[in-house]
Amino acid sequence: AYDKITNKIVALGRLGKYFALQTFDGKEWGLIHIPFTLKPSSSGPIRAITVEVDLKGNYYVAIHEFLGKWDGEKWVRMTLTNTADSLHEPYMERYRLPVVDSAGGVWIGAKINEYMAETDDFELREFIARIDGDNVEVIDADLRGSTIPNGICKRNGDVIMDTFFEDIYYFRDLEIEILSPDDGDDHPDRNTSKGIYTNKNDDLVVVFESGEIWTSKYGTYYRTGGIAVYQNGEWDYDKYGDIVKEYELEMNSTVFLSDTYGYEYIITAKKFIRIANDGSTELFEDDVLDMGWNWSPVYIQVGNEVWFPNRDRGIFRVKLPTITNGVHDSSIPDAQILRHEIIRNNTLELLVEITNYQIYSVLGRQVMSGASESRIDVSDLSSGTYFIVCTVGNEVVSRKFVVSR
Repeated sequence: AYDKITNKIVALGRLGKYFALQTFDGKEWGLIHIPFTLKPSSSGPIRAITVEVDLKGNYYVAIHEFLGKWDGEKWVRMTLTNTADSLHEPYMERYRLPVVDSAGGVWIGAKINEYMAETDDFELREFIARIDGDNVEVIDADLRGSTIPNGICKRNGDVIMDTFFEDIYYFRDLEIEILSPDDGDDHPDRNTSKGIYTNKNDDLVVVFESGEIWTSKYGTYYRTGGIAVYQNGEWDYDKYGDIVKEYELEMNSTVFLSDTYGYEYIITAKKFIRIANDGSTELFEDDVLDMGWNWSPVYIQVGNEVWFPNRDRGIFRVKLPTITNGVHDSSIPDAQILRHEIIRNNTLELLVEITNYQIYSVLGRQVMSGASESRIDVSDLSSGTYFIVCTVGNEVVSRKFVVSR
């Protein structure tokens, strides 16, 4: 996960039979132990543990049946059960933390088998909930909350969650639409999403598999798929289809990303494929990526650095190959661009004349844009770190600033 308040990467992992959070500030790693007295289970698959950070800097972790919150000083064990009777402890709790939305709400997928006094029996429930401070709201009481490996929040605020099955949960203003991509061919035995992303236009992009799979030694192992884009209520399978075929991509190890300069990337175990605005592609190959990747499709993108967890080998940081058209090597000193780099009111003041600008979050998502202005109203931006990319004369320059309220 990414802590926007302190600009730290946050990783959750297992240390022997214990669990801990590690934070990285760009120079060194810090350690936050999860007390064993809270009894987070060390059994179960490591892929079932998740971590998220809200916009206030609170850390949430889900470890099998354990749901906890770290507020910077202490750990608190949380539960979404209804049972208040200590004589009837929940028979089972399972939690996942797929995404934090643009308002700072933490979304939780839950599966709970608990005692219900009305029936004097245990009842199995699966649902999706949202935590905002001390408030917990059940968003949908019928969805399979335990099957959600990850989620994303689009720039427009839409929340999308992948599942271990073919369904994708798409929430607009808390109203759900269930999507399912395919390649247009008849593959009834298998049609599974492998990852959900957004492209430079903020469209939903899905890397998916389809086909038949035999596990018997007498059968064959067959797997195919593609990259689909969801636009205006329709699936587009052709936008990236030729690239998938040209580079013979395997969908079970493919990730789709975009950077702050309008480029898009398809990343596999040995290849970067960079897609320009005109649709042309450039291939970068690097043996360091031949890591036998075994990630979940979870990742963190901070600017043009991408962090991938690999439950077998640790955490990998990958730098996207990007353009250097003056954005990084500007002849204009930092002090001559912005009047203040820490914004405590609602105005970002520029000291140079610009033609246009775009403002990006630290995750590389465009949050604002405009034409020539010397004073930019940033009242709609939440506290955190941002980058402004603007055209100054013949140069494109980028500067970091912090909104602090």
